[in-house]
This record gives sequence, C-alpha cells and structure tokens, in this order.
Amino acid sequence: MLGSRLLLSTRSTPPRLVLGASSCQSHCLCSLHRRYLSSSADEKTWKLSVDPMRSLFVKHKKHQSSLLHEKGIVYAKAFDQIEACVNSFAKDDVLGVDTEFNSFPAYSEQLQLVQIGGQDSSACLDAQYLGNEMMKSAVNSIFSDKTIILHSYSVDLKLLRKAAGSSTWRPKELFDTQIAANLVGVGSSISLGNLIEVELGVHLDKSQSLSDWRLRPLTDAQLMYAMDDINYLIPLYESLSAKLREKGREEWMKEEMESILNENDQVVEDSDQWLRLRRLGQLNGADPASRCIAKRLTEWRENEARRRGVSPQIIVKDETLLSISKGKSSSLPVLQSLQAINWSLFYHNIESLQACIDQGIEDAKNGDVCQLPCEMELTPRENYMAEVVGTKLLGKIAEVCEEEGVALSALCPWEERRLLGLCAIGKYDATSLKLAKGWRSSLVGGEITRMLNLT
Repeated sequence: MLGSRLLLSTRSTPPRLVLGASSCQSHCLCSLHRRYLSSSADEKTWKLSVDPMRSLFVKHKKHQSSLLHEKGIVYAKAFDQIEACVNSFAKDDVLGVDTEFNSFPAYSEQLQLVQIGGQDSSACLDAQYLGNEMMKSAVNSIFSDKTIILHSYSVDLKLLRKAAGSSTWRPKELFDTQIAANLVGVGSSISLGNLIEVELGVHLDKSQSLSDWRLRPLTDAQLMYAMDDINYLIPLYESLSAKLREKGREEWMKEEMESILNENDQVVEDSDQWLRLRRLGQLNGADPASRCIAKRLTEWRENEARRRGVSPQIIVKDETLLSISKGKSSSLPVLQSLQAINWSLFYHNIESLQACIDQGIEDAKNGDVCQLPCEMELTPRENYMAEVVGTKLLGKIAEVCEEEGVALSALCPWEERRLLGLCAIGKYDATSLKLAKGWRSSLVGGEITRMLNLT
C-alpha cells in the first residue's frame, strides 16, 4: 500500500504496522481497523478490514471488565458464557432488554451489545466478540420463551430479529415501557431516562450516551452505563402494569404489543426508495421525467451506499438528488450550475449520475409516470382544505386525549396525523388508519368519526 509495509503475525500478538514518512501513507493506513474475533477462550484470530468512516486503529484484545465481574454481571464473549447466561435466566419469566448499536454514518444499524436484566442476574452479550452464529444461538436460547421489556421497541426489536436470523422472530410476549407510559398518560413518547426519573425517582448518568460502541475494548464506564438502564426495566414494568390495571387498559396494551409482534420487518425495495425522499412533494406537478430521474438516482444511491457500507445521505443528500431531478439534464454545464451539488460527488460519480438522468428521461418517454403517493397529488385548493380540516381534527383528538389521560402519540401516531385531512376530503381510506381500529375506535367520538368519513 503506497510502498508501506504491513506485517501480520498469526500469533495472538497484534499486527505490526511499519510506516514511512509520507502523510499520504499515514492517512491511508489510518483507515485500517484491526478487528479481533474471539471464537473461544483459546483461539484468537486477527482480521484486517477497511472502514472509510473511521481514522483510528481499533485494537481488539482479550478483556474482561473487573468491575462487571465484581458486580456479578456476566460479560459474554464466548460460547461457554452464553450457556452461563441461559442457566442464570432459566427461572426468570420476564427480562429487561436493551441494546447498544452504531447507526449513522453506517448503512444500517449494527448491533454491538445486548444487555439483559432478570430478577437476580444480569448479563451483557458482546456481538463483536461472539459473531453472528453465537449471537443467533444466544438470542434464540435466552429470549424465545420469555416476556421481554423494551423501551421504544423499533430498533431494539429489529436488531434482535436480525441477530436471531429471522424477520418474524418473536419472544413469548413483549412489553414496551414507552407505549405503556403513553397509554396511562405519563408523558408523550417519553425517554427512558425521564420515565425512570418520573416513575422511580432515580436520575441516570448519561455521560456515555455518545460513546462509540464499535471500539474495543470497552471501558468500565461504558459497560456500567450500558448495564444501568436494565436495572430499572423490571421495576418500571411492575409500576406501569399496576397503572394499566388500575385504569382498565391492560387489554389496550396487549392489543398494541400483539400488533407489533405480528408485524414483519418491512424491507423497502430499492425501486421504491425514492418515495421516502424528504421533500418529495417538490415533484408534485413536475413532469414524469423528473420523477423517473429521481427514482433512478435513488436506486443508484442505495446500491452505492450498500456497497460502501455508509448512509445514503453521505453519497448524495436528498435535496441534491431532487435538484438534479428537477434539472432534467445530464449536460455538464447544467449540472455544474446546480447550487446543491457536492463537488466531490460530481467529479467522482459524474458518469453514473449522467447515466441515471438519461435512463430516467428514457423511462418517461416509454410511458413510466412514477406516480407520487396520493397525499402529494393534490391541487392547491385540496392541499389547503386538507390542512385546515386536518388541523381541526387533530385538535379534537387532542381534547379526547386530555379527557381520557392518554398521550396524543398513542391515540393518533405521528405517521397518521398528516393523513387526517386527506381522509376528511376523501383522498385517503380512513378505514386503514389505526384510529379506526380496536381500542382507538371505541375512544374517539362520533363527530371525529363522521369527519373522517367512517360513517
């Protein structure tokens, strides 16, 4: 690599890196990560990988936190320690679970730790050391016949399913403390730290909340921070369960949890990723060529991001992609004139960008219209009416929440609020809303039902 020598040893000692004086060499070599994978207590392998988003050497070595050991917490990094976890939680019916992961700038969330708390035992599974196969065994062995307690389930459950090797994996039962808090009126989408403070009177130390969980070995401070939250999940579960019983809302909670567990993790096809662009409404009224270009560019960006293992926003920002799409030209002068263009992107990917633009124009000529979602295909008057009526509906729903002691985010989820006005003007089917089903439909009044065209 640029004349530098990289000396790798097969022994347990780390590789030695011999650098020349060149700053260019140093920059390139500093993008290398040493990842130490321990499959057993006696076997050690050094693996060299390139991560363009890091400029530090990451040293993986045998490390056992003495502080965790003193507190009786199992730090699982090998198969025999997984067996110890299974045995220690054998008598527990309910387990508190939390995860630590890295997200941006990675392409998708990467699981780093799974923290588990029972009545008398605690454990931490280190996904980097254990690897995919041992994590799969651990998740299926420990959780499949348990009720697990999560807070704000979406990412945690997604990562547990990925670790378990199935998008339909589920524990015996789920209890989400954030949703339970919403149903009994304790805040709205409240954070775990704030909920613990409100319900249990305990203030948590959040000094490690911005830690980089990819680095090994983890410090005692990081590990104790990671384990801190799960110490309070079972007391939270007991406190919130009592409030749900008191308010007669246990069935509401069961309905919510069963709905979540029955949902499979949705995989959005590359060809549909363009529909998730921020400010996609800018293409409302645009000719089909602009939409087809946006679709082609988004597909290329998704493939490139996946190949590099980074967030699509690092490849091309949404605003840049939409600006190129509206320009409808692959000529260099037109592309160079766009204010939103990133020059590094421009010079390194110009041929790919031009190919996407030309293909999009050709798609439009062949009759592909790339239809926008119905809520974006509105005339100015329809958009105005939907906004006015939607705001009025949301106000009435908020009044119901105030009277019943339920968080607005529980009765009317964020993703449905923009659809209220569309339902009222007949541009969206209200029967598909959560608001029209189960306990929510019994809570909203007749006037709201009529305004949503549900009667």
